Amino acid sequence: MSTSSIHCENCGAEIFGGQRFCRSCGRPTSQFSEENAPTQAMPPSAAVGTQRSPVDTGQPARPYTSPVYTPPGYYQPPPAHLPVPHYTPPQARSGWGWIVGIIGVVILSLLTMGIFVISRIARRPNRRVPPPPPVELARDGGSTLTESVTDGETTTTRSYPLSATARFALANTTGNITIEGWDQPRAQVITIKRGGSEQDRSNLKLTVSTDGGNLSLQTPTARGIQEVEYIVKLPKKLAEISLESTNSEIEVTGFNGKVSVKNQNGGVSLSKIRGNVSVATRNGSTELSDVGGDVSVSSTNGEVDLSDIGGAIDAHSVQGAISVVFESSVPSKPLKVESTNGSIDIKFTSIPDADLNVQTATGSIDIDGDLGLDSRLIGPRGGSGRLGKGGLPLSIKTVTGTITITK
Repeated sequence: MSTSSIHCENCGAEIFGGQRFCRSCGRPTSQFSEENAPTQAMPPSAAVGTQRSPVDTGQPARPYTSPVYTPPGYYQPPPAHLPVPHYTPPQARSGWGWIVGIIGVVILSLLTMGIFVISRIARRPNRRVPPPPPVELARDGGSTLTESVTDGETTTTRSYPLSATARFALANTTGNITIEGWDQPRAQVITIKRGGSEQDRSNLKLTVSTDGGNLSLQTPTARGIQEVEYIVKLPKKLAEISLESTNSEIEVTGFNGKVSVKNQNGGVSLSKIRGNVSVATRNGSTELSDVGGDVSVSSTNGEVDLSDIGGAIDAHSVQGAISVVFESSVPSKPLKVESTNGSIDIKFTSIPDADLNVQTATGSIDIDGDLGLDSRLIGPRGGSGRLGKGGLPLSIKTVTGTITITK
């Protein structure tokens, strides 16, 4: 194989086969075609670029260049250097920004809390006291003022017009009765139903009548443990009051008219009554005080206490003691007191002008000597005598019991 060498026409450096550029000056070697270019094996010690001797270890005269791309065939100016901007230090933050931010957070928190509180208040139920219900005219001519239902009780208040000449009547089965006089020209009736369910109490209808300007109330027979309590206010000058009950504690005070009471079981108490009084009881005590009219009392089983009675007295007890006291007056009308099985005690503040008649079957008689009665006229079982000037009949009798008359 031919090993003739070829040199660069520009710098004279040796060019090897297949070399397209001079490795010393970079001049193209295109005058040789690839297939006609001579080839020569490079010696192992040969260096690329400028030819050096095997012992030459110095710095080559030209750097080794191996262009990796074809340089452009036109002029390219160097890249322009952009100007470096002037450094401006950051401005220091003002403290007002923090203050404004904190104030904003506080205001936002207060607004949020206010909206929450207002929404809670708006959701709360209305606890204002409701106005009283309107007055409704009842079918019986009265007006319903109030009505309330609680656990085990139903309370109703009604009002009825009444004149001074009217009459009031009440018939009850079970439940206390309290009646008081007042100066209003009407009746106020409070009924309290107890026992049973609310529906049971609602079904317990009261009968009310206002015929002829009078007022009449009646309670039907209650079932089980149901009862009706009455609290009534009536005009003081009412003509008459009539009460009747099976099981009641009855109390009446402050009337000028007549009062009549019948009670099967329970006590009766009347006071400050100017008119006549009639009381009949089966089982229960009777207490009358400050009565200006005549008094009639009939008791089957119970004590009878009478004080300051201005009219005639007719008191009878089958089983029970009878006590009559004249504290501020003397009897001005006949007095008749009888007991089948019970003692009788009569007390005068001053000596009355009366004709006394006392009798007992199996008891004793004790008469105070200050009354001026001749003791010889009264025997162990009784007798008759004059007190003062005499004239007013006083009859005191008992079958079994002691009779005591004192001053």
